Amino acid sequence: MGAVTVIKIGGSLAESPEALTQVLDIVQRAAGAVAIVPGGGPFAQAVRAAQAQMRFSDVAAHRMAILGMHQMAEVVVERLPRAQLVTTSAEVAFCAGAGMIPVWLPLDEIGDVPELPPTWAVTSDAIAAWLAARISADQLVLLKACHVPRQATAGELAGLGIIDAVAPGIIAAHGVCTSVLGDGDEAMFAGLLRVRMPVDGAAGAPQGGVPE
Repeated sequence: MGAVTVIKIGGSLAESPEALTQVLDIVQRAAGAVAIVPGGGPFAQAVRAAQAQMRFSDVAAHRMAILGMHQMAEVVVERLPRAQLVTTSAEVAFCAGAGMIPVWLPLDEIGDVPELPPTWAVTSDAIAAWLAARISADQLVLLKACHVPRQATAGELAGLGIIDAVAPGIIAAHGVCTSVLGDGDEAMFAGLLRVRMPVDGAAGAPQGGVPE
């Protein structure tokens, strides 16, 4: 299915209520079909802290961090009137095509996916890239709560720690059209979703993004 934009909303945006509100407002007004993959944010960070103290395996930590994504999904759904929690990529495609905003809970579907090994190297970035490839999405947008250098490749962004190390391989292998946006890129994000911004923050033609 084409013409769907998969949006990974970084859990780190939860640290800035104003930024999260602005992002969700743009998503709500998107002109085309969209689907959301939530980051784990503070919920995933709690897993890291617990693992250091309790010394459980990376496999267990991986599953728990994904459950952190599920917790963040509850936050997103509560604040988006058209949002719907879904658990499979087929439901993502169906709901997006029906005019709803699917918020994907990935744990049940990705347990045996070779491209997404159960390690800390895999985050919601790689998971969102996998979903975008799975449903043949029109584009993937990874939203970050930091400055993102323009014209940097996915590999370069991984080297800087802005996206995870697994995502670039998935993006390249499946030819996923990807943009990574951060602080100050709200107008670009609105432009990608064909949302008209106020005059003082008007979005022109989208610039930057991750070269394929």
